[in-house]
Amino acid sequence: MNLLLLTALYSAGLLAAMLIIVEKRKKLKGNKGFRSYLTPLCFLGISLLAFLTAVTDRGGITSVGLICALLVVGAYCTKYLPVPREERS
Repeated sequence: MNLLLLTALYSAGLLAAMLIIVEKRKKLKGNKGFRSYLTPLCFLGISLLAFLTAVTDRGGITSVGLICALLVVGAYCTKYLPVPREERS
């Protein structure tokens, strides 16, 4: 029961995070296309992969390698993120 509850909460949180990211990107001007989504998607993919590895007790070097690859791709694509503007009050 605990695993089912944990999986449901994690899935709901992941879905909410993706929806928030998409909504914020739509509101920004100067959107650089799909590449601006790659960094958040890679970091969400890292969390998903780590969660699945922990739940299934499998993965080993394969999951570590995929996590490292996602981290490198996510770090590389930070240059495509839009620059946040400071709000003046």
